[in-house]
Amino acid sequence: MRKIGITPRFIPSDNLSPDSRGVDRMAVVDANNQMVTRFGALPLTLPMLRELDGERRREAFKTIVETLDGLLLQGGTDVEPQRYGERAIKAEWAGDPLRDRLEFDLIECFLKADKPILGVCRGFQVLNVAFGGKLCQDIPSLYQSPVAIEHYAGTTYFGASHEISLTPGGALAAMYGQTEARVNSAHHQGVTQLAHGLTEEARAPDGIYEGFRAPEYRFVLAVQWHPEFHHLAAGLLSAEPLMRAFLAACTPR
Repeated sequence: MRKIGITPRFIPSDNLSPDSRGVDRMAVVDANNQMVTRFGALPLTLPMLRELDGERRREAFKTIVETLDGLLLQGGTDVEPQRYGERAIKAEWAGDPLRDRLEFDLIECFLKADKPILGVCRGFQVLNVAFGGKLCQDIPSLYQSPVAIEHYAGTTYFGASHEISLTPGGALAAMYGQTEARVNSAHHQGVTQLAHGLTEEARAPDGIYEGFRAPEYRFVLAVQWHPEFHHLAAGLLSAEPLMRAFLAACTPR
C-alpha cells in the first residue's frame, strides 16, 4: 500500500478539555485522510520536527522521504510573507512560520528525490512560493480585476464556489477530459503570478490561478480548491481523476 505523508497544522495548548490544558496538538483535516484512504493509499500525519536542527533534522527528513511514496500539502494557514520578500500588511496575515519551516524543507527534499507532491489550497500557495513566486496577501482588498468573484465565504467556509477553466492540452484537462468545471473556494490569498518553472493548469474567471504543475518533475501538481470536500456537493469537479493520477505517480519504481 502506498504511503502518503500529510503535513499538519500545529495547535499549541488547545484546551480541548479541562484536563488537557497546555497539551500541544497537530491537526490534519480528516477529509484528507478519508480521500487518500478511499483511493487505496495509507495517509500518515508527519511530525513538525520543531525540536530538531542540523544533522539530526537532515537525517529525519531523509528517513521521511525514503519511507513515503508521496506528499500531500493540505490547506490551512497563510504563508509567512517574508518567504516571498514582503511584510505582512495586517497582523492576521503574518502566516505560520513553524508550518512553513516544515513544508519548505519537505518540498526541497521531495523535489531532490523526484517524489510526487500534490498541493491543495495552502499547499498550492506554498509550492508557488517554494519555486520563487509571490502571493497576493488579500484578494478582496488588494487584487484588481474587471471580473470580481467570491473566493472565500467566511464562516460558512465552503459557501463559495465558482467556475474555472482548465488549460487546453494541460495535465488537468487530460485527466478530466474537459476544459470547464466548477470548484469550491475557501481562500483569501492567492497566486496572481506563477513562479518560474511552473505551468498553468487552471484559472478562475477573474485571473486568479487555480492550478499548476512543475513539468520538470515526475509529478508536482497543485490546485487552489479543496478536492477532499468535492464529493459533498453536486456539480463540483470530482477528486477521482486527480487522486488516481497522483497515486499512480506514487507507485514505487
